Amino acid sequence: MDNPDPDLSRLLENNEAPSKATIAQVKELLEEPIKELRSIQAEIRRLDKLLEDLKEKERTTQKAINAYNRILSPARRIPPEMWNEIFYHCLPTHRNPIMSTSEAPLLLTRVCSTWRSAALSSPHLWARLHIPFPCESPYATEDNSEQYLEMRRQDFGRVATLRSEAAKDWLSRSGNCPISLSVFYFGLEREPFGPISQWEAQILLGIFNAILPFAARWIDVELSMPLDIYQKLDAMLSVDMIPMLRIFRASLHQRNAEEYSWNTAVLWKAPNLRKMSLYGLKSASTFTENILSLTYLCLYSSISQNQALMLFEKFPNLVHCKFTIIESMDEVFTPPSSTVSLPHLQSLCIEDLGSINFSTAFFRSISAPNLRWIDYQRRPLFRRQEDMDIPSPILSLIEKSTSIVKLTFEPRELSARDISESFRLAPLIRHLVLGPEPHKPSRTLREHPDAGLVHVFDLNTLAVKATREETLLPDLEIFEASFAKTIMAEDLLKFIIGRLDPEASRRGIVVLKRVRVTFNTQRETDIAADVDRHAKAAGIDFKLELTYRPGASSTTDPLSTSFGLAEDGRSWDLPDIDEASVLAL
Repeated sequence: MDNPDPDLSRLLENNEAPSKATIAQVKELLEEPIKELRSIQAEIRRLDKLLEDLKEKERTTQKAINAYNRILSPARRIPPEMWNEIFYHCLPTHRNPIMSTSEAPLLLTRVCSTWRSAALSSPHLWARLHIPFPCESPYATEDNSEQYLEMRRQDFGRVATLRSEAAKDWLSRSGNCPISLSVFYFGLEREPFGPISQWEAQILLGIFNAILPFAARWIDVELSMPLDIYQKLDAMLSVDMIPMLRIFRASLHQRNAEEYSWNTAVLWKAPNLRKMSLYGLKSASTFTENILSLTYLCLYSSISQNQALMLFEKFPNLVHCKFTIIESMDEVFTPPSSTVSLPHLQSLCIEDLGSINFSTAFFRSISAPNLRWIDYQRRPLFRRQEDMDIPSPILSLIEKSTSIVKLTFEPRELSARDISESFRLAPLIRHLVLGPEPHKPSRTLREHPDAGLVHVFDLNTLAVKATREETLLPDLEIFEASFAKTIMAEDLLKFIIGRLDPEASRRGIVVLKRVRVTFNTQRETDIAADVDRHAKAAGIDFKLELTYRPGASSTTDPLSTSFGLAEDGRSWDLPDIDEASVLAL
């Protein structure tokens, strides 16, 4: 709007009061602009209304299109067999599925009717199951009143009945698929050494009736329960009932003092059994039958050197074996007249609690030419200072086994001389673990209490020397340690940098790929930045994992469907030999 009047222009730049004539002049001047503004505002309202009408029409049209687009969805054209494959990969891989709507396969039945129908008609989704039956530690509470016990029995009985029925329905959907089953049951009775009561017998009958009809298709069975309850289950089985069983794991705690003979047990005699892990075995002498099919054995109990050799003779085709040897109070170790040959053995994990002389004679009695991994944890029950001057028992086996590429041992029970000698006898080692073997699948490094005769491992033993001949373990690629007090950060940095040095590689020393160390002390020196800088400068893909604090434990409601699972979600928490890692060596 043009303003030719200089007086009005001046008033626009100050706060002077206008005269009556000026006011009348301004009102006359604004008449046309006000009319034009009202016309513009009216047009805007018209256009806004038109735009809103168009947007509403757009939403209505889009809604109609979306409704019909569902018909064209690619998911509708996925064939049922593909849904079956997708659903199968939703199942947990580290254990059997639990009866919970928070994970597959039950979770898949709650998405839509199509998924529910597809899931319920996929037999292989229902061929694996973890069944925890309600139970309670005998020392879970100090309340011993009959009223409390009766209340708990009613709760346990109700949940056990429902879970037995659910397990039977679950497995009924598995068609003809081989079944993988894990059962966890601690027991209801508060007196740990008491006999099975009538009440508990009713609970057991429901459990057994749920799983026994499918015994012919059992391929993998895992049981965690009292030994006397296992005996009731085993008594209801015969070898003919379990023709497909290939894997058997049992963790059995004893609630009475009665001796149990595994010779009468059925599950370990399955004709096609390949793998067996047992916890709670008192004596290996009860294994009186040869099982040529067995290639994998883990025993979480102490057996004598004589019994260990007997096992090797009974199971001559072992590929992986783990157990603990100890001095027997009833017998003296008698070396066999000829060496026990284990031509297929690839991994041997032994915790040695025996005297150094008998253990040495034991290892001299074994021949395993294809052995690739030795896990040796020596923790003698009686330690003598003079034993440190005697060569370690395991050296004789290492010397005879020329294919070893992985070595796990507790250095606090070996002298510096024995450690260096073991490295010289096994120059092909690519993977070294100091301390207990880490857990699978996460390879959690475990702590071990300090030994009485503590030997501080000198990491400089593995430092790169001036020539390849002077450097021990020139093929080392992976280094793991789980006893932080014996390794200094500065020594660790020197060891890593030396193995990453391009000059060492030119001399034929293999480049280090991974280092994992768990410290049980607080971090004082951070070496990660220095290691990363050297690795990048050398163009090496190197992984460093340093841990300073152990993880915290957790508890679970005994009525939960996940009761009995470990912190990492597994149902079997014992450190079995990982076959895949041995094959990868």
